[in-house]
Parts: sequence; structure tokens; C-alpha cells
Amino acid sequence: MTFSYDLLDRNPVLFYGLGLFVFAIAAWLRFSHFGQQIVLDDEWHALHALMRLNYAELFATFGHADHSIPVALSLKWLAEHVGLNEWTMGLPFLLAGLATVLLVPWCMRHWLAKSELLWLAALLAISPLLIYFSHQARPYALLTVLMPVALIALWKYRIDGGIGKAIVFVACAAFSAWLHPLMLAWTGWALLVAASFSAYDASRSRGWTGLIRMIAAGGAMLLLAAALLVWPVLNDFAALRVKTGTHTVEWQTFWIAWQLFIGTGSHWLGLLVLALVGWGGYRLARRDCALVAYWLLLSLGSVIMIAATDAAWLHHGLVLARYSVPLHIFVLVLLAIGLSALLRALIQGRWMLPLSALLLAGLYWLGPLPEIRQMPNAWAKHLYYQFDYRAERNLFRLHLDAVDIPEAYEKIAAAEGPGRVLEAGWWFESHFNPLVRYQALHGRQMKIVMLSGSCYDWTYGEFPQYSDDTHRFRMNNFIALAELQKHLEPGDFLVFQKQVLLPDVRERPEHDACIAQAETVLGSPWFEDENSVVFRYPGE
Repeated sequence: MTFSYDLLDRNPVLFYGLGLFVFAIAAWLRFSHFGQQIVLDDEWHALHALMRLNYAELFATFGHADHSIPVALSLKWLAEHVGLNEWTMGLPFLLAGLATVLLVPWCMRHWLAKSELLWLAALLAISPLLIYFSHQARPYALLTVLMPVALIALWKYRIDGGIGKAIVFVACAAFSAWLHPLMLAWTGWALLVAASFSAYDASRSRGWTGLIRMIAAGGAMLLLAAALLVWPVLNDFAALRVKTGTHTVEWQTFWIAWQLFIGTGSHWLGLLVLALVGWGGYRLARRDCALVAYWLLLSLGSVIMIAATDAAWLHHGLVLARYSVPLHIFVLVLLAIGLSALLRALIQGRWMLPLSALLLAGLYWLGPLPEIRQMPNAWAKHLYYQFDYRAERNLFRLHLDAVDIPEAYEKIAAAEGPGRVLEAGWWFESHFNPLVRYQALHGRQMKIVMLSGSCYDWTYGEFPQYSDDTHRFRMNNFIALAELQKHLEPGDFLVFQKQVLLPDVRERPEHDACIAQAETVLGSPWFEDENSVVFRYPGE
């Protein structure tokens, strides 16, 4: 049988079979090595907040170290009632990442052909940035599904009406604003653009129904968003003010964000994809010019508004990409149309399906995922990989690569036999954390040994020892030094750093007493020099 994309329209079994295969790839890329990922960077903002604040206090502040209010509230509830580990903490965001692969194509089904829907699902499935969001206990994975659904529901409501579409828009838009207040820039511009189209229709005697719908939907959304946000804004406006007027977007910021959107650091591939996106936009505009104008105008207005805030770290492409998740989805929609059109123009027949698969595999291999997914790798979320997909331009990679690897890790890499590497004392911030390089050298599984409660009371990036078990932290990748012996496995290495390895790091308490405590469990060090002390558990 000759294969063509038109066959997908006539054969629903083939279409849904390929869709199920794409969904399986998306699930594998998100779930397969999630359990070994160590909680990192801004995920700790919510954890630090829930350790010191009650529910009312969490609801009333955005925090000096920015945390998403509903994320922090949900994590606190989990810590107190279920127990917090990597899976209970991360599962909602993993599921949201998978929901994006299903719901975004479903919402676009009125405008896209079956082949384009499959391409869109595939691009969503293998997007390195979306996989990164799915692995973070931060709001962005939720926003990648909520915001496109809200914006498309608003457009459909303007045209067709229907209370269901209005409810979907209001609920998704208001909750997105609660997750991240900057999302109001997107929904605000969407309402303004959609209302402008409705006003134009009214001026041509097509009725005022569309404009009335937009006013009603906008009013309901703003009331619900206000109910969620007014109190934190009034109570802690300083937390918002301090995050603005700090860093200015540069021209290169937009290009780096673009490369993060498409999943590659290649300039040439970036230009090629830009051409395909333009072609896809042209083809979609021939079907529904108003829809394309709606997306372009709201994207332009929202990005300009966000850039005008001069928000903290906004000059970095990754930060701009986070704040522009609806634009990311729209880019992938247009790219899916462009890729489908390219293959239709190049080839038909039995080679069309293999060529499509080959092209998709090429997009995967030209991105960062092959390096990130080297096993084992506990640091897939580390900005060493995620900050910029060009290694020579990634500030975190340049910063960490400039520091020599301690001899201890060379010894561990050369050692025979099994054994994990247990790092005693660490920094949760990527720019202070070179452990990603050390694991790439020794290739062993890693866990963090927390020293709080053993040689000092508490420090950032660790869980305090609650005597009443009020907060039940059960992280699989964190071990308290006081409970070390029951977690040890044959061949395990326990590593202490005696000296600071990176310049200008956050101060950390001395842990000489913890080294002495480890000696009582493990005996004399397996290796020791001026930088490191390494113990090895012989096992039985």
C-alpha cells in the first residue's frame, strides 16, 4: 500500500496508532530516568518557603526568592499528609507535560490536518525545553498546557459562544495567573485582541454578541484572578517590585530563546526552522487569517510587555522562554504545518513514513537530549545543560568547566566494583554545583547526604530534622548523615569536600564534626588529600 499523509484522513486506525506511538515516546522521555533526578535550583524556593511558613503566610506572599503560591501550598500539603519525595513532588508536572502532548493537538484539530496534528504531537513529545519543564516542580509544565487551552478557548468562544468554552478560558487563565502573575500579560492581550476583532465585526453590522462575550469573559477572569492575587499583591508588593527594573532584554536574548523553543543551538538549523515556521504561518493564514493575526498580535504585545518589566534575569534567553510558553506552543504549531508541507512537496509513497521518522530522529539527535540522557545522570535539570544549548555560549558550562576536577573523582572513576557516590554537603544552586561534571567522569549513581542535625542545625538545600515528624520529607535521593548506615550499599563512596572548589560560592557551615562522625561508621578514609576525604563502605 502506498503511504501518503492523505491516508491518515481515511484510516483512523493508522492515525490513532501513530498517535499512541508518539505518546509512548513522550512518556518514555519524561518518566524513564526521572526518579534519579535531584531536586535543584528554583525548586528549592517553594521547599524553603513551606519549611518556614504556614498556609496563610504562603498564600499571602510571592516570596523574596520567587515561589509559585499554589505550587508551594500543594507541596506543603503533600509534606504534611502524604510525604514528599521526588515522585509525589514531581508527578503533577510530569502528567501536565504528557497532557500537553494530547490536549494541544486536540485543541488545534479544527485547523490542522491529521499529518500536522501528528507532527505537532511529535514536536511536543521530543521538545527538550518541555521535557525540562516536566521534570521541574515549578509552574511552567502546567502553563504549557493551561495557557494554550485558555487562549484557544477564548478564540472559539468569541466565534461560536458556548458557556463551556467561557468556563475553560476563565478557569485556565485565572489559575495560570495564580501560578505565575506574568501570564496576565498573555491573557490580557488575548482579550484585547479578541475584543478588537469583535468590535470590528460590530462596526460592520455583524452584531455586538462577540464583543459582549469578550467583556463578560474578561470580567469573570479578572474577578477570579483578583480573588487569588489581590491579597499577596497588597500584602507583599515589595516582593514583586524587587523583581522588576533589574535586567534588560538584549537582542541576543530573543535568538537564544528561539533556539530553546526549537531544541537546538545551531544557528543554521535555527534559520531553517524559522523559514519552515514562516511557511507554516502562511499556510495556516490561508485557512484562517484571523486566527494567525490573533496569535501574532497577542504574542507581540505580551512579549513587549514582559520585556518592558526588565524583570530579574530576563536578559537570559531561558528566562524569556519560560515567560513566553504560549509563544513556544504557537511556534511548534506552525513548525508542524511547515514540516508536513515540506515532506508533501519532497516525497510521496512508501518512503514518506520512514523519512518522517528519520527527520524527527534528526531533530532529536541535533538537540541536547542525547547528552542529557546519558545514564546515569542525576543532573538533567542542571543549567549546565539547560541554560543554553550551545556549549561554548552556556555561561554555567563555561564557569564549571574552568575548574579542575578533584583527584578524588578520578580515583572513584578508576575504582573497581559497584558503588554509588554519596556527596556529603552540597549547594543546590547550579552555579555553585559542579557535581554534574563529576558524575559524567565516574559514571556512578549519585545521592546527596544531608548534614543538618549532625554537624550544624540547618542550611539551604537541606531538610531540617523535625522531631515531631510534622513535615514528612522522604526524598529517595537525599540521605541524612544520622541515618547513613541503614542506607549504605556495598562499594558506596562517601565524599566530603574540605575546600571550596568554586570562587564566590555561598558560605556553608564547616563539617569537620561530620567527617569525624563518618569515621565512626566507615573507619579510616579510602582516599584523602588537601581537597577531599572519601570513605568507602566495603559491605559484606
